[in-house]
Amino acid sequence: MTRIFIEELNIKSFGKFQNKIIKLAPTFNLIYGLNETGKTTIKNFIEGMFYGFDEGKVRISFSNKRELYRPKSSYIYAGEMKIRKDDELYLLYRNFDNGDFRITNLIDNKEINLKKSDLNAPGKFFLGIDYDIYKSYISSEQIQEISSDSKKKILEKLSSSDVDYNFSVKNALEILDNRLRELGTDRAYTKPYYKTKEKIENLDVEIAEIDRLKRDFYKSFKKLEEEKSILSDSEIEYKTKKETNQIYQQKRSDENFKSYRQWSDKLFELDKELEAYADLEGLDKENLTLEESKDIKKDYRLIYTFAILGLALLVIFSKNPYILLLSLPFIYLILRPLNEDGGNNQAEYNSLRRRFEKYENLLFEREKILDVLDILKKQDLSLIGDDKAKKLDFTDYDNIKELKDISKLESEIRDRRLKIHSQEKELLSVDNILQKAAGLRDDLKYQRDILEKIEKEIEAIKLAKKIILEIAGENMADIDKLNRKIKTILNEASKSQFVVSFDKDLQSQIRDKSSFVYNEDQLSKGFFDQVNLAMKLSLVEEVVKDCFLIFDDAFINFDIERLIRFLYLILDESSERQIIYFTCHKREEDFFEAENIDVNRIQLEDRWYML
Repeated sequence: MTRIFIEELNIKSFGKFQNKIIKLAPTFNLIYGLNETGKTTIKNFIEGMFYGFDEGKVRISFSNKRELYRPKSSYIYAGEMKIRKDDELYLLYRNFDNGDFRITNLIDNKEINLKKSDLNAPGKFFLGIDYDIYKSYISSEQIQEISSDSKKKILEKLSSSDVDYNFSVKNALEILDNRLRELGTDRAYTKPYYKTKEKIENLDVEIAEIDRLKRDFYKSFKKLEEEKSILSDSEIEYKTKKETNQIYQQKRSDENFKSYRQWSDKLFELDKELEAYADLEGLDKENLTLEESKDIKKDYRLIYTFAILGLALLVIFSKNPYILLLSLPFIYLILRPLNEDGGNNQAEYNSLRRRFEKYENLLFEREKILDVLDILKKQDLSLIGDDKAKKLDFTDYDNIKELKDISKLESEIRDRRLKIHSQEKELLSVDNILQKAAGLRDDLKYQRDILEKIEKEIEAIKLAKKIILEIAGENMADIDKLNRKIKTILNEASKSQFVVSFDKDLQSQIRDKSSFVYNEDQLSKGFFDQVNLAMKLSLVEEVVKDCFLIFDDAFINFDIERLIRFLYLILDESSERQIIYFTCHKREEDFFEAENIDVNRIQLEDRWYML
């Protein structure tokens, strides 16, 4: 037999209590205190230790009960509880501020690993039940004034999450089925279950797309940084060249600069003039003279030889004076080209020679100009005064080339800046989309929490239906067993003349010994309290076996005779399970003293009692 009971409460800071230690016996514990002395606080401390302050469900951002018992004078909001189970001693610690808990086996000093996100975990581990069952069977409180309709409901229900403990199978199944229909299925497109799953799927797709954009964003961002790095290098280079050129320009004397500009202009004009002599580039003067002379002699010597020879032969062999006379025009015609061609070639040669001489003169003049410019440049550099400028070597400085480079760098920097601006604008738009990711993920988590709640509720409803149907489907022997338990308890506790029984659907019927059936409005509130307690004690054995029970002024509506009978009844229960009994009345303590019954008495301090 497994007994579960609380050995010690260590209220570090909870409500009005700080560093309050309460030791409990494994049997009957009578905790007495007037109103506002902390009885309900201790009861809720035990409940909070097992199930937190979110009604044993998922974590929520705000709980009225959590705020109700938050200490006013301490930042600590926590407690400990020693629990005995299976001959093992455990220490349960809980931080009420955030719901975190820790369970340690004090026998071997090992921590028990449970799902920290499950606020039910300690209650499930020790008691094996959820919060709703705990509230229905383990912890009971004073039943408030009820109407005749409420009395009927009390008799119709065997267990519920309300202050009574009864349920109607038929009504319960109808309520559960209606709730299942409200939640919906995979094919109920307008119901919460389907709509929540659809939202989750859409959010998953949207977040996946954002994740892709995020990856591309980082790649583009890296490229942007590379572009900025190149831009930075270009700007440094541009600045350096610009400063150097400014020094070069500023440190030139005005007169030298004017001379330098004049000689530069002369060089420019001379270079343009040299363009007309491009065909002479690479020719040598000496070789040119020799070659031209050889060509003239060679070309026209053959002509002279053949012409004279022909005429001589003609005169010798003809012996006719007229032949000679007639040959004179031909001799003229032969010798005329000879004289003319020779003259033309000579003229061309002379012209070529004159051009070549002009070309040589221009080249010589260009060399002199370059020498002058070099001298002027060196004279300019000698005028540089500041240290920074002195460190610069302008010996081979090409101002024209440098100006071209500066202009090119300006263009590159401008283009790169425009490119970077465009990239930054594009990345900004993507970043705005990425900013939505956090909200979407929060929404996704929220929707998944809702879906988890719905799924858990559906699972719980199905389980509840199963349990209810199992109870309702049991044979009449089981119903008779329940009826006998309730009858025995009522007879022992109240000597009631009434008989309460249930049919196979757990529908209740109240009748007297003569089988007269009574309506609900014909019965007293005290009787209904008795029936509720009897039902609870009958069912608690089946639900939680040997777990402790808590009563908080549960018998306030009983007269002294009924109170004594029920006290005897739960005293008998205390031999099997721990009883924690809270009361603001002295009659229970007076009864135990009068009957010399030994129970663990705990007196809560209060100003009325101390006076």
